[in-house]
Amino acid sequence: MDYRIATVTVPWAGLDTYKGVALATSGFLGVLIVTSLVRSLGVLNWYPSLLFVLFLLEGILLATAVYIGKRHSCRPWADLGFSSVNLTHIFVLPALVLFTSLTLTSIYFLIVNGLGLGALSPPFSQFPDGLLLGGAKWSMALILVLWAPLAEETFFRGFLLQGLAPQTGLVWSVVISSAVFSVSHGMVGLLIPAFISGILLGWLFLRTRCIWSCCIAHALQNSLALLL
Repeated sequence: MDYRIATVTVPWAGLDTYKGVALATSGFLGVLIVTSLVRSLGVLNWYPSLLFVLFLLEGILLATAVYIGKRHSCRPWADLGFSSVNLTHIFVLPALVLFTSLTLTSIYFLIVNGLGLGALSPPFSQFPDGLLLGGAKWSMALILVLWAPLAEETFFRGFLLQGLAPQTGLVWSVVISSAVFSVSHGMVGLLIPAFISGILLGWLFLRTRCIWSCCIAHALQNSLALLL
């Protein structure tokens, strides 16, 4: 494993890391409250409001990471892990992370269903039947496969994990950032699977120090979820 992150303190390490989490959380709550109010007035139907909320929530994560980083550095993209890549970083390791995540999630699925704990089982679909058809499916795919991985990996791995590492150490920075990543999905059935993915993506980031490798692994996993 590459331990360079343990000896490099990012500019926002410390209080600014927690300010970033608070800012993103406030943005999340604000968007959800406003969208609920607008929908209650019948201005938006279910699908357009869903697309709007997903796009905006992911944008809040990305904007928060870049905003905090830019306050302290003239090169926030590099500090957040947007570095050069090699073939191992963008092909081999993301594929390994994807395979491991799917294997562990499948084991978790078998265990909770075997114990009769259906409420803890990962949902096969987060969307109503018949919603993701035609143009709707492609619009959702753009968000889930491109926009969401970029925004979430930048925030949870590039910003949060790195901001926590100098204070908590490598292991706890991965655990805490993965826990926050898990909770952000907002579904009980995804808490454990998302946490597992977060741990693996955290390892991948520490191994490569490159956000692109994490984005690829994340995008592949979301692609499979969307297809299923």
